[in-house]
Amino acid sequence: NATTTTSTTTTPTTTGGGWSVQGNCSIAGRCVTSANYPSQYGNFQGCTMTALEAGTLQVRYFDTESDYDKLVVGGLTYSGEVGPQGVELAFGDVLSWSSDRSETRFGWKLCFAELEAADSSVVAYWVADYLNYRVQRCAPAEGGACTTFAGFPANAPQGVALEQAADGSVVAYLVVE
Repeated sequence: NATTTTSTTTTPTTTGGGWSVQGNCSIAGRCVTSANYPSQYGNFQGCTMTALEAGTLQVRYFDTESDYDKLVVGGLTYSGEVGPQGVELAFGDVLSWSSDRSETRFGWKLCFAELEAADSSVVAYWVADYLNYRVQRCAPAEGGACTTFAGFPANAPQGVALEQAADGSVVAYLVVE
């Protein structure tokens, strides 16, 4: 008689900040990040993230290997330097991330935007990206378009005040214009 042995590996699930994450990703406050962020993620990494509330995604940072390391949100695939900025999530929406076997980058950090809780007169907010030396002005009142200013901090637009968080990312907050 032959004996069959079955082995099952379970990936732990982490919950917090409006997210449930299973796999090689992390929760940081109201944000989710690729593994090791702000350092480079590894090869053959992946995770699924489930939104535990409705909200708008704010991309704090996004840099993956174009066409190979992919984040899928709402059926759309994001890679390279363009993330899912402004995508509306419903409760239960699932995001999935996977990296392949070759090049790695610094990954991504996605957060729930906090625009609604602030001042309804807000027409724009600023997001800084220290790793790529750029700052973006995103304008929900103007259709959600973002304008990038390269060469940050030397070329940051006048009057933009930014605060660096302990993890090296920049705290993006609202600027009433």
